[in-house]
Amino acid sequence: MDVRVGILLALATAILWGSREILLRKAFETARPVHALFTTIAATFVISFLAALFWESAVWSRSAFTDLVLWITIGVLHFPVAMTLYYLGIDSVGASRTSVVSNVSAIATPLLGMTLLGEPSTLTVTAGVLVAGAGIFTVSASDLDSSKWIWQTGILYALMSGLVWSVTNVLTRFGLAHLNLPMTALAIASGVPLLPTSLYLTLENRGADMLSDLKRSRKLVSGCLLSGLGQATLFAALYFAPTIYVAPTYNLKSLVTVLLAYAVIPKSERVNMRVFLGAILAISGIILINF
Repeated sequence: MDVRVGILLALATAILWGSREILLRKAFETARPVHALFTTIAATFVISFLAALFWESAVWSRSAFTDLVLWITIGVLHFPVAMTLYYLGIDSVGASRTSVVSNVSAIATPLLGMTLLGEPSTLTVTAGVLVAGAGIFTVSASDLDSSKWIWQTGILYALMSGLVWSVTNVLTRFGLAHLNLPMTALAIASGVPLLPTSLYLTLENRGADMLSDLKRSRKLVSGCLLSGLGQATLFAALYFAPTIYVAPTYNLKSLVTVLLAYAVIPKSERVNMRVFLGAILAISGIILINF
């Protein structure tokens, strides 16, 4: 396996997801996060299933389904839990702050990888963890409406999503070490939560509302498609490279998000100097970890 391929795929994830945040931030002005969640899961399943059918079906075997419990666990944690929290964070405190604060996964994932998978530890990784942590704290404690340092409960959505994703990243890397079929694994992980999410929308009689949101907002549809594509490139990246490289690289999405927010939606997404400072510190820490 070529680590460089994994890093390039993780970088593609960063670009896809950094752009996604901006689209969903605008979409959530009228659309509901739960509708974005369902559409994201559906898009991820379709993309991964077609990719698996095209590239991996020739080597399908019973071994592809022996770790169903693991992939179901990853799917439940990653989609209904972490992604719901993340989308609620975007809706609550904005795309820039949510994207930067969720970089806590870049801190937790290497620590989990070193502890559970025996992945390497270096001085630069330790320094990167400290610098990224300082950036996340800066953004978490900043108030966009004043010069005060104040904690907002909406930040908890971003923090919790990042922590859960750090667990799923490590579990995914572990699972792909045994199953060399990343798209098949992603299809299983996304297909299982698709069923209860569909049931929820049906029981709550919200299917019509979701269709209305999708018809009304191209940004919602586009953002969810980018999310699904990014999920596929992330799983492929975790197949090629250790989490200690993949997690820091794909978390560069926060740099893409902050820059796009400042340039494209300055009125909806007020990016002040503290957010910039926090993003720079977080990105610097991520680069140190990756280096």
